Amino acid sequence: MARRNVLIGRPPLPIVPAGAVAAADLVRPITRWLAWLEVERRSSPHTMSCYRRDLWAFLTFLAQHCGALPSLATLRALGSPDLRAYLVGRNRRGLVPSSTARALSATQRYTDVDEAMLVRVHQAAHPRARS
Repeated sequence: MARRNVLIGRPPLPIVPAGAVAAADLVRPITRWLAWLEVERRSSPHTMSCYRRDLWAFLTFLAQHCGALPSLATLRALGSPDLRAYLVGRNRRGLVPSSTARALSATQRYTDVDEAMLVRVHQAAHPRARS
């Protein structure tokens, strides 16, 4: 990804450490998830960069939305209003729906670490799909 940015005239994107966007109790799960994506799923560098950027954007939103770096407790307490605020914010910034779908996918893939959390994120994103 850094090489592509240089080729089209943008500076390389820095890799921001997880501790800069999340509380200490989230750093290890994030690091494990990224390693899992890279090693087990054999994700391309481009996919890794996109998922990292999408997750960082979501965690940054949560930090602003909640007033503190997000922790595991913050993620477990997420509800429909929080997810809607995130999606509305992306829409207001003019991001295309496919970009938002990918960002939501990255968030859902990360929250797969905790099955109950994944169910809450999915239900908040798809309120009509509840059983």
